[in-house]
Amino acid sequence: MTNFYENNSQGEEQWIYISDIMAGLMIIFLFVSIQLLEELSNKVSIFNIKEVDICEALKAEFDDELGKGIKICDNGVNIKIDATANKDIVFKSGVCELTHQQKIFFDKFFPKLKNVLATHFDSISEVRIEGHTDTDGFTGPISCRGAEKLASKSKIISDYIENTRLSQARSRHVLNHLLKTDKQFWFRLKLTAHGLSSSEPIRINNVVNKNLSRRVEITILLKEKEELIKSIIEFGNSK
Repeated sequence: MTNFYENNSQGEEQWIYISDIMAGLMIIFLFVSIQLLEELSNKVSIFNIKEVDICEALKAEFDDELGKGIKICDNGVNIKIDATANKDIVFKSGVCELTHQQKIFFDKFFPKLKNVLATHFDSISEVRIEGHTDTDGFTGPISCRGAEKLASKSKIISDYIENTRLSQARSRHVLNHLLKTDKQFWFRLKLTAHGLSSSEPIRINNVVNKNLSRRVEITILLKEKEELIKSIIEFGNSK
């Protein structure tokens, strides 16, 4: 009988000891979670403030005749050139080379963009020139689509890939023109050219407008956003 009570008492003491450890670990985890949440909240605030600062700077810089046909910060830090107001800047079907009018437009556009980027240089990780196409299949010149033959027998897939090449060619031509006319080295460190194919066509009344879809847009990626995403991932992995 004595051994029973002694063993039972020892078991209770061991259970209390383990429960104390678990309680201590829970408190530590709680404090760590609170600290991570505070850090995450601070980074959200920093990103929001920086995003607003850059967007306001862009709107102020383009507050002129040129800016009437430009949408600033439409769902992100970006610049969307409205082809309805700037009809000379749209690409013809299957064409990637810049026209004389397009070159004139970008010669006015990029100096203004640079004025803003220079002020916020340390916060910018990338300035993306993004080319777009309409939803038609592409049968343009090899200079705009490359000579490589496609392996896919699906017309939908082959059209999308061909439009990817075309959209990339458009963004590269814009980038090439900029670098030829502007020798400032710091600006090159941020610029990249991308092709989004027909993935983001312009729709009016839920109908694709093919003419307006053949365009380029500018997206600015912020280091503060990258830090925020990294912190969100770290917080998720800590649970």
